[in-house]
Amino acid sequence: LFGINRCFKVLLVAVLLELSCSQDQKMFVTILFGDSRMEMFNLNCKLINFIHHLKERCGLGFKECVDLMDSSGRVMNLEGKQRSVALASSVLVERQHYVLLRVCRDDDTGDRKYVSLLNNFSQNHPELTG
Repeated sequence: LFGINRCFKVLLVAVLLELSCSQDQKMFVTILFGDSRMEMFNLNCKLINFIHHLKERCGLGFKECVDLMDSSGRVMNLEGKQRSVALASSVLVERQHYVLLRVCRDDDTGDRKYVSLLNNFSQNHPELTG
């Protein structure tokens, strides 16, 4: 009987914790990069912090420019928002998967070029490679 009572208490605490979490606390996205690595990130923070944390957790230098691409192939244009204090949830959709991109500049033209940081991207996602 003691074991059942203890299990009930643990279950009750878990349910109460879930109920006490606001909807904002459940907001996250999954970032794909490297050799099929996936990392979850909280959207309930400022973009400046989200991008900084993204670079840190994905092993990139802080001076590198990064962006994200959604499953439809749309680039989220984070480069211009790297110092924004708006919430990450204002740009990204919760519970979605995004591919991490490196933003490069063409030396001759100055145009932006996006390089996927998900290895074997074209093999795993041919629909997005155009």
